[in-house]
Amino acid sequence: MGQLKLATVKKRIEELHKKQKFYLDKENDEFIYFYPKFSEKKINEALEELFITITYCQENKLDKLKDDSQILQYLQFLIIKHFTSLKEELDNKPFDIHFTIKESLEETGLYRIFLDHMFDPAEVYDVLDRMNDVVKLGNDIEKELEKENKDKNLKVVHTLGK
Repeated sequence: MGQLKLATVKKRIEELHKKQKFYLDKENDEFIYFYPKFSEKKINEALEELFITITYCQENKLDKLKDDSQILQYLQFLIIKHFTSLKEELDNKPFDIHFTIKESLEETGLYRIFLDHMFDPAEVYDVLDRMNDVVKLGNDIEKELEKENKDKNLKVVHTLGK
């Protein structure tokens, strides 16, 4: 392949921005546009929205996104949102609308159709792996901060004890 050239980068960007049609009912021309390849930018946007939404639910004491299962389901909804033409309709809508749409997609079976048949599983797994990496990093940072605080407290106690 040789040295990476800007033309190669441009070609890769064009591939990431290509949408395809996924037919739900070809006879009636019912389809949705989706991105077969997930760009890093869109993955980051979906994860950022997930973490903002989790914080929103916690701050407003909502009984949603409280456990790993609920968070995973909501992230899968955000994958559907960010990597299909539904994004244009769902952008700037409040959480309660998003949650209602997520439940409607689940109830109609579209949720599973999109995740199981439309998207490449490797692309979906990349997003899930990225979320796990971010969570692990956050946990590691939290542990390190707790350790630093504990060490500071021990120094204070040791100093006061003299």
